[in-house]
Formats: sequence, structure tokens, C-alpha cells
Amino acid sequence: MPIEVAGIKLYKLEEVQEPFKTAGIPLSLLTLRAYVRAGKLKARKMGNRWYISEDALRDYFKATTGAEPAETVK
Repeated sequence: MPIEVAGIKLYKLEEVQEPFKTAGIPLSLLTLRAYVRAGKLKARKMGNRWYISEDALRDYFKATTGAEPAETVK
């Protein structure tokens, strides 16, 4: 469950990994940490845990697909 700080949702690396694992996509914590070290995925360390914001996840997927986010259909 993400935490919220100043209106920003923050996810632990394990929380980011879980949906991929459920979908059958092998994404290890080591891979996520490597993405953070390489600057591919922005994260912040608070205490002894790494957290990724919802915006950082959006930015990562925008950068990897090269596409703008789809508009919401009303």
C-alpha cells in the first residue's frame, strides 16, 4: 500500500515489483535498483527504504514508450 506525503503517492520498490510479478513479467528488485542507480527510474531513499513516486513511474513509462499519455475518454 503506497504512503502519501504532501499529496504525493510513494511506492516501495516491492510494491512496484508486485504488479509485474502478477502479470508474469519477471522484474526483480535487483533490476529495479539497477534502474534507480542508472537514473532510468527516479527514487528517493527515506530511512532504509527506497520510494518511487507516481509521477516518476509515469515519466519512466513515457520515456520507454516514447509516447504521450493517452487522453481520458469522457
